[in-house]
Amino acid sequence: MSATQFTKREEDLQKLLAEERNRSEQRRQNYNELKTEHLKLQESYLRLQSEMKQILDETVYFKEKKNIELDELLKNNENKDRELERIKKILADNDPEHIRIKLSEDFDQSLKKIEKEKDRIVGERDRLHNELRLLRQQMEHQEKEHLDSIEKVELNLVRREKEEIRSRLVEASQVPDVKKLIDLSEDNSRLNRKLQQSHEMIEQTGEQFKLLQKQIEDLLIENDQKDRINQNKLCSFQEKINEFRNENKQLKTTIAEKQQENEELTKEIQRLKRSHEKIRFDLEQQRIFFDGEKEAISAKLQQEIQQSKQINDSLKNEIKILI
Repeated sequence: MSATQFTKREEDLQKLLAEERNRSEQRRQNYNELKTEHLKLQESYLRLQSEMKQILDETVYFKEKKNIELDELLKNNENKDRELERIKKILADNDPEHIRIKLSEDFDQSLKKIEKEKDRIVGERDRLHNELRLLRQQMEHQEKEHLDSIEKVELNLVRREKEEIRSRLVEASQVPDVKKLIDLSEDNSRLNRKLQQSHEMIEQTGEQFKLLQKQIEDLLIENDQKDRINQNKLCSFQEKINEFRNENKQLKTTIAEKQQENEELTKEIQRLKRSHEKIRFDLEQQRIFFDGEKEAISAKLQQEIQQSKQINDSLKNEIKILI
């Protein structure tokens, strides 16, 4: 081999060595860059893991919080449902139509009872008036009969005495004067006794008449008292009727207020139902949103982890090649 060829060969080797050094330097730079990038990727991976853990923790926290809120909302919903049932029961018990019918029936029964009692009292008063009228007629008739009988008795006594005196005078004209005087004295005594008996009979009859008058006056007083009592009862019944009418008006007003309350409660029930449906819809939307966010974060983390693994594997292969 000549010197020229050797020199050329050496130059080629030097050139190859320089090229190899350049390539080695380039590989070293690439290695350092890859190493730096690998460290960055590791830091990014750790940061993503930390963020993922934080996001998962936050997701669990928010999920637990939403579950607690959901439990509270469900509990409130149950309370509202119970309140609605209670309100419905109250509305059923305080149904204005039912109250109106019941009060109307009670009012009609009370009014019928009062009218019946009024008719009974009026009938009793009419009966007492009729009895009083009959008693007055009987008293007047008995008084007239009694006076007539007294007059007849007195007339009969007078006539009888006249006849006896006449007969005595006729007989006296036929007997001595002394005997006539004795007989006349006896007749006078007998006539006085009869007259006394007649006076006693008249007094007894007068006492009976006074007693009858007293009984009639007592009946009149009793009748007046019963009339006053019945009149007071009628006034009391009239006051009760007026009270029932006022109560009926008040009950009508109460029924109107109950109807208004019923309408307001119905509106409140509808509002609570709409609020309940809105809460359920919002919870469902939040659940769907959190589930979507969770899936997106999980997919993104998996994708970044996969990319990090691929970069890591690529770096390992290049390092092996360089080594």
